[in-house]
Amino acid sequence: MSRKVITAIPDNEIYLDTYAWILYQQGHCEQALPYIKKALEIMLNKTTHEGEVTIDPDILGHARKIYQQLGQTDKELEECINKVLYKEYK
Repeated sequence: MSRKVITAIPDNEIYLDTYAWILYQQGHCEQALPYIKKALEIMLNKTTHEGEVTIDPDILGHARKIYQQLGQTDKELEECINKVLYKEYK
């Protein structure tokens, strides 16, 4: 079901995070990584009326666990976040 939702609505960070988290829980961390990266990208590109970025702690926590499971460090997650914030994300 989550796969169908992210296919129909591909730019929703909550749905992407949910799908990534399901993959993580099933032991498919490599498959989860692009979805959690996309969720981070969308989340970090949204701003409030005051121009501030709103951080969803669940998305950030899920990203951290996925990165850790893949043997990547918090520094690598931080680099990913910085790339998004500075528009270098690919």
